[in-house]
Amino acid sequence: MGMNSFYATKPFTEDNFLLNPVNNKYRAYIIGTAKKHGFAPHALAAFINAEAAKKKGGEWDEKSYNQGSKAGGLTQFLPNTWLEMCANQSSLVGQYVSKNPKLSLDAKLNLRFNAELAIDAAAAYAVYNFKISKLPYQNLTEPSSMAKLAYLLHHEGAGGGRQFVQNSFSQERAKALLFSQIQDKKNQLII
Repeated sequence: MGMNSFYATKPFTEDNFLLNPVNNKYRAYIIGTAKKHGFAPHALAAFINAEAAKKKGGEWDEKSYNQGSKAGGLTQFLPNTWLEMCANQSSLVGQYVSKNPKLSLDAKLNLRFNAELAIDAAAAYAVYNFKISKLPYQNLTEPSSMAKLAYLLHHEGAGGGRQFVQNSFSQERAKALLFSQIQDKKNQLII
């Protein structure tokens, strides 16, 4: 392997972190955000991959929008949760909104479609949820475990995530969530 070959592969292995080449444009955001919020880049990328709508070839769609839930952007934030992040000064979006206080509600919600802000908000929200869930997240050593907990807490919030982990999630709640994920608008199963 010559020196040119080495440098040609370096961007795909920086920080011992492989990323699908179609999503390499997000690499710097993921690595920077992971370092800032105490994540392994692998965990953050796995979380994003679970949340993001995909284009052809597995490319993440930073402009995706779910008409049913109103979730939008690369990390599929619901409007109310995104607005919480707009007030959270540990997130880039919170800092941006603080410097631009005259932004309209729609302008704030449209910031979900900015990949850098969405990636950072997802990590900041995960750290926030880790702390308020009172779960022993500090004991997680595997990036996959951290990604799974972040994903669970992103969907269920700190309280629901804690109930799920502690096996106190009600069967009614679990059934409602399951059916909301696998039914279409006519309440027909889609699996």
